Amino acid sequence: MNPYEGGVANKVNEFDQSCMLDHSFWRSLHPLLDALKTRTAGEPLWRFSYPELARSFKAVVNRLKIEVVPYQARHSGASHDRLNGVRDMASIRRRGGWKTDKSLQRYEKHALLSKTWEGLSAEFKAHAKLCHDRFVEILLDGRAVPASR
Repeated sequence: MNPYEGGVANKVNEFDQSCMLDHSFWRSLHPLLDALKTRTAGEPLWRFSYPELARSFKAVVNRLKIEVVPYQARHSGASHDRLNGVRDMASIRRRGGWKTDKSLQRYEKHALLSKTWEGLSAEFKAHAKLCHDRFVEILLDGRAVPASR
């Protein structure tokens, strides 16, 4: 992101930022990415605004009786990557854009993530797994996720 040749730095005045998307989950996104590539130049990536996403997200978390906000994905991603051995710590730090290991350590809480997951109901975990496994299909179809069996 922010190639030097483009002349536009990121918010912390850096150029040429990159991160490998090499986990199997990212490879499973190819159909979704292919669909997004068919959009015309200048067309928004998504057909909804951030306020619409935030309202829908809030409705879902209220229905599920959990406390989470979309921005937490940036921070929990570090914990997820560590817990699942997706990246080494230096790569996790680069992925999150943290300058120092100390900054990363404020957010990387893989043990807490594991403990939180284990505290969820079996029904919730089954539904989360279904959503994960059908993520691309759900986004491409735009339909609600069926209840877990």
